[in-house]
Amino acid sequence: MAVYVPKANRQPHLFLSHSSKDKDFVIKLANDLAVCEVDVWLDEWEIGPGDSIYKAISEGIEFSRYIALVVSKPFLESTWVSEEVESAFAKQMEQRRKVILPIKIEDIEMPSLLKGKQYISFIEDYYHSLTKLAAIIHDIDLQTLSQAINTMNPQSLKESIDTLAYCGLDPHMIIPKIVFDEISGLDGVEVYENRLRFHDLGAVYKNEALSGKAKFYLERVWTGNESKHRWLR
Repeated sequence: MAVYVPKANRQPHLFLSHSSKDKDFVIKLANDLAVCEVDVWLDEWEIGPGDSIYKAISEGIEFSRYIALVVSKPFLESTWVSEEVESAFAKQMEQRRKVILPIKIEDIEMPSLLKGKQYISFIEDYYHSLTKLAAIIHDIDLQTLSQAINTMNPQSLKESIDTLAYCGLDPHMIIPKIVFDEISGLDGVEVYENRLRFHDLGAVYKNEALSGKAKFYLERVWTGNESKHRWLR
């Protein structure tokens, strides 16, 4: 199952503010959140050659629903990130609602600005925390979420999806429009507005006309089995 997000009037779910030194973790998190149908604003996905970095980041913070602060030692030492944090707090005060979602990825003391805020720790259990973050963004209440995590105990991306489904969510992975257009015309694919459903995802994947980029996203879409190799053979 897949969905593309129209560019017109786009409001990303989550802006990921992070240090460039934490890029590997952040890219994994962004990709996993996309499978949970979270529209992530990530600098290297949004800022192209010749674009104004300051303008793009300012717009990303302005239009995103939440701002996740990926807290680590490099994050706390980054001058550039400190400006994003200031903008995040200004937005939260202006809108008078919860905007900032602190994410802790190292065992360090939280900065004074964040000490009074509940954070999500990715140190102990990545997939529990991934599920919590996606659930918060999708407005799943904490009682339902807690029960689902205790029951399902997600330990993989597939199990995180299953836990969100247990909460009543039917996640579709967010894919680029160009990939959506390529896949939507194939046999075995059902199109409904900006969503795709697959009657036989394995058969779609084996279509020889598919580009490498489309196959990459189809591999990410597949979460119905524990291993994609069960259907790629």
